[in-house]
Amino acid sequence: MGSNQISGRIPDGVGNLISLEALGMERNSIEGTIPYSIGKVKNLVELELGGNKLFGNISLVIGNLTMLSLHDLSSNKFEGLIPFTLANCTKMERFYADSNNLSGNIPNQLFGYQQGLIELTLYSNSFTGPIPFDFGKLNHLSILHLQDNKLIGEIPMELSACSALTELKLEGNLFNGIIPSFLGSLLSLDILDLSNNNFSNTIPHELVNLTLLSTLNLSFNNLYGEVPIGGVFKNITAISLTGNKHLCGGIPQLNFPPCPVLPSHKKHKRSIKKRVILSIAFGGVLITFVTLISIYLLKKKANMLSTTSLALQYGYVKVSYGELHQATNGFSSSNLLGTGNFGTVYRGTFVHFERPVAVKVLNLQTHGESKSFVDECKALGKIKHRNLLSILTCCSSVDYKGNDFKAVVFEFMSNGSLETLSQFQVSALFK
Repeated sequence: MGSNQISGRIPDGVGNLISLEALGMERNSIEGTIPYSIGKVKNLVELELGGNKLFGNISLVIGNLTMLSLHDLSSNKFEGLIPFTLANCTKMERFYADSNNLSGNIPNQLFGYQQGLIELTLYSNSFTGPIPFDFGKLNHLSILHLQDNKLIGEIPMELSACSALTELKLEGNLFNGIIPSFLGSLLSLDILDLSNNNFSNTIPHELVNLTLLSTLNLSFNNLYGEVPIGGVFKNITAISLTGNKHLCGGIPQLNFPPCPVLPSHKKHKRSIKKRVILSIAFGGVLITFVTLISIYLLKKKANMLSTTSLALQYGYVKVSYGELHQATNGFSSSNLLGTGNFGTVYRGTFVHFERPVAVKVLNLQTHGESKSFVDECKALGKIKHRNLLSILTCCSSVDYKGNDFKAVVFEFMSNGSLETLSQFQVSALFK
């Protein structure tokens, strides 16, 4: 019934046509709202109501028509939001709702369910907000017309997945940011119109890759810098760049001023400045690396020195906590010789030392034991007496748990302790 002079309303009885697959009433003078009864016509594949005088909200019952492939509501007086129930129409290929009074955000997670969508026209409404991210799921989308709305934000990176796009029209909105370079990868584009927005920065050179482009309109933005000269930019009839006051270069027919050329001495200064900056950056990285290595080596050296400083001072052999741990079988109880207030003594055997040793591990919880350790090492290192044990070395380090560790290593004597000696014998030792 399309393209006639039919007027009046769509009758409620349309819901009785339950086997109807196509209803074409476009380009008439039909008024009123879409009756709810149309939700009963579940076999409907094509519903064309564009070019009438229908008004009100787009009915929620549209979600009942899950077989819809073509739905045309364009050039009417519909208002309000796009109903979320439209997501149920997963077989939709063409949806036209342009030239109405629709408003609000274009719902996210709505058209993403219609992954077979080929054409989507929502232009000449009052839509606000950004382009939904789920448009990136529309791999078969060929025509996307969103011009003449109040859309904001940047062109989302997700659109780079819409490789089948032939027409992308976003003019007459409030988009900002840069023109993304990924548009140059949409090689099927025939029409790209980004005019009358707030795009800034330079024109991405990647747009020269669009060899099928017949129309490129970037006019009336805030673009600046050099205009590319390859691809579509060689065709004066295919491009429009007016209204960008700070563009330069391009083909002569564009009549843009030549881009400024830096004098050779300025180029030289810039080159020197760039080299200096790179040198400073590299030097900073190198200094940082050397510093970190130095700190590591100093710490390692400090640990070694703390372990053997006393041994070196008195000419003793070097010994570490690990060697003492191994020599005493992990300071096991089977190697224990005795325990006192100031420490514990273990019998030990070094791999490259023939005679057994006695390892006195100091109890650092005892007050003054650290000073006692130093004094004992100094004293025993100087005393030479046939009745006193000879000191082999001292160890000042940390154990495997990171705790301070101090020990004195003596020659092992199997003749008991001072407790077995008489008082006379003990007093004689210190004469």
